[in-house]
Amino acid sequence: MPLFHHRCVQTRSARRVRGRGWRALQLGLLLLTVVLAGRSPAASLTYLGFAGVGYDMSSDGQVVVGRISSNGYGGAFRWTAATGMQVLSTDAEATGVSADGSTVCGTKGAPGGGGWRAFRWTEGSGLVTLRNDISYGNDISADGSTVIGSFNEGFGNRPFVWSATTGARTLPVPNESHNTFGDAVKITGDGTKAFGTSTFPGAFGQPARWTLNPDTYDRIDPTVNMNYPDVTGISADGSVVAGTTLSHDGRAPWYWTALSGLVYMAPAGAASWVAVSPDGRYVTYQIRGVTSLFDRSTLSVQNLADVFANEGLPVLGQYNSFSVRAITGDAVSGYNFTGGIDEGWNIPGAYVVRGIFAGSAAVPEIDPAGLGSVAALVTGALGLAEKRLRARRRATPIA
Repeated sequence: MPLFHHRCVQTRSARRVRGRGWRALQLGLLLLTVVLAGRSPAASLTYLGFAGVGYDMSSDGQVVVGRISSNGYGGAFRWTAATGMQVLSTDAEATGVSADGSTVCGTKGAPGGGGWRAFRWTEGSGLVTLRNDISYGNDISADGSTVIGSFNEGFGNRPFVWSATTGARTLPVPNESHNTFGDAVKITGDGTKAFGTSTFPGAFGQPARWTLNPDTYDRIDPTVNMNYPDVTGISADGSVVAGTTLSHDGRAPWYWTALSGLVYMAPAGAASWVAVSPDGRYVTYQIRGVTSLFDRSTLSVQNLADVFANEGLPVLGQYNSFSVRAITGDAVSGYNFTGGIDEGWNIPGAYVVRGIFAGSAAVPEIDPAGLGSVAALVTGALGLAEKRLRARRRATPIA
């Protein structure tokens, strides 16, 4: 059952607006219609068959890339539902893949142990190094033509972008000095914006956004100074940005939009592995081994293992811990999840779940500061109704 209390969501403006009760009720009726409409029983779970973790996947979930882990050694892999696993390079990891699954980016060991090199891979070209210095390939655009990452310079990293037309170029940062760093981690589907962290005047390592070609930068939210934040997930258009930040109780998961501002999804507690669906509706995060699914359209949170079980996929819940590193898909065809399962040396490893919530309908974003406790009551009731409805459904076979 979704669990949400309005005081757990913190924004720059935490006021209550009582006059919007009717608006919340109308929204609740809309959400109830969505729940009762039902979802297609199309979900499937596939273990990729080796120890490792999936870092990214194609839009349909048929291609997964990531890192193989076995006895301390690793390798970049590309797995397809049709042909199985392919090792792209040993001593490497694949961190991003194009929407159709044909182009991969990542990081590999340099010859002779000289650090790391960002790379791009296609079936035709093979693995091609993008820079000749210590560098890391972090993400790739939907068409596979643009790669972003960082390279080592002086005492820190600097962001870069590589494109098929211009090659590698350094992205600007606020203060062009040796002690200023930046790291481009995520890129929008159309390849026009990159997100990560950068040092700004008076603010160390804050979430940043780069607009590409021409290359400019800005700070996502200059009104908030976060403590050692990271950016690990964005929506396809970059309107939703998410990650974790440090507090005295550990790391807390957050997301940001222009409407909501900065929102903390849960109290601090060793949060990690934050991912965002392409439409920005769902955000996943892990705290102390438990992976949660935050629904921004209802401001509700569920244990993701329970969500999978409700979709007829109860197997993941038996493991101590599983992570989600990427989400693709949409409300029509269903959402796809990939990551890794941590069970000591008995690691089932990388997995892909496809078709979650297939046939559901998109709903508008809620402003957490505007609806307050009324929205919480409505969504809580809807969550109970949804759980009861879905409990009556017969579980679908695991693919």
